[in-house]
Amino acid sequence: MPISIPLGILYLSSYIRKYNDVGRLGILDYVLDSGKLSAYPTGRDFIRHLALNQVSFAPDILAFSFIFSASHDFFALCLDELKTIWPEAKTVVGGFHATNCTRQVLENQNVDYVIRGEGEIPFSDFIKQFSTSGSIAVKGVYSKQSVVQTPSLVLADPITDLDRIPFPDWDLIYSFAILA
Repeated sequence: MPISIPLGILYLSSYIRKYNDVGRLGILDYVLDSGKLSAYPTGRDFIRHLALNQVSFAPDILAFSFIFSASHDFFALCLDELKTIWPEAKTVVGGFHATNCTRQVLENQNVDYVIRGEGEIPFSDFIKQFSTSGSIAVKGVYSKQSVVQTPSLVLADPITDLDRIPFPDWDLIYSFAILA
């Protein structure tokens, strides 16, 4: 399987580090280790092993980049297993699939929030609100409750000043973020 650099995640990480007070940031990339999948009895074992061996802290937020609709089954399995490991973590899902299928993604019992559109600004605002009040009111960020009350879902505001985005966080070369 060809492996590509997840630039979206690297930019998101650098933005979060610049504009938020985040204690620890860890990244998992199941694609990177997908060649080892056959060494595990089940997909759940693969997911669990990598999570427990690559993340040394209990995250407050599990942030998923859900780009491709075809990865839905793996996303659901991964989310289910990671919530078993870290049941207190809030889950935030972004990416093309989450943006285009917000209501369907929120139907998953383990999904707490979906970000629609570009994620840097709304995810940064989400983290600030989550850290201080626990109450989330960010344009383009939806929960199970807010999506029911909103007939027309809007996108988050796009970044208009590209100079606000720092260079990619090259220390992290994996495809979904875990924040604490």
